[in-house]
Amino acid sequence: MAEEDAGDSALAAVFDRQDAGELDPGEPEMPTEAKAVEAGAEAPATRETAADHTIALFTEFAGPHYDPVEHRKILGPSVERSWRPEGTARQTAAIMASPGRAPRLGSVRVPTLVIHGLVDPLVRPSGGIATAMAVPHSRLVMLPDMGHDLPRPRWNDMIGEIAATTSAAERGLLGRRILRPGRVAPSSG
Repeated sequence: MAEEDAGDSALAAVFDRQDAGELDPGEPEMPTEAKAVEAGAEAPATRETAADHTIALFTEFAGPHYDPVEHRKILGPSVERSWRPEGTARQTAAIMASPGRAPRLGSVRVPTLVIHGLVDPLVRPSGGIATAMAVPHSRLVMLPDMGHDLPRPRWNDMIGEIAATTSAAERGLLGRRILRPGRVAPSSG
């Protein structure tokens, strides 16, 4: 999250674990959340099982465009370059222990785009809506066929939304008015 003085930055990236009571986090379905936390807490035992472990985890929370064959191609070199099984448990613990950022989201003063998947089982759509509503002058784009991932078939849509937000910021259109959140991008073929 962009928390400090953002200066003339065009965009602020907001990744937040919304806490209950601060903003509606869009409570995940417990079976999926439990599986994700369990999978994240149990590091794969060997380099050989690391890819299978990661693919099983992504299968639980990625959207319908998830391609395990393509993901495996990336995972092989990634595991070879840096296999740190203890890192997953550390990251999961850090996420769970981090305080929510909701109180500070209202102080973000740079144009912000929130892109959220409507089929995200870890952070329901209401979490994306709450984040966008908490950040002044933000734009919200809901992608109907995106889970808790950044699917390749949606990259052009996301790039277009980032470019539109940046362009509006450069023209001085953001910060003067609130862009209405709630746009749902149509499914890409």
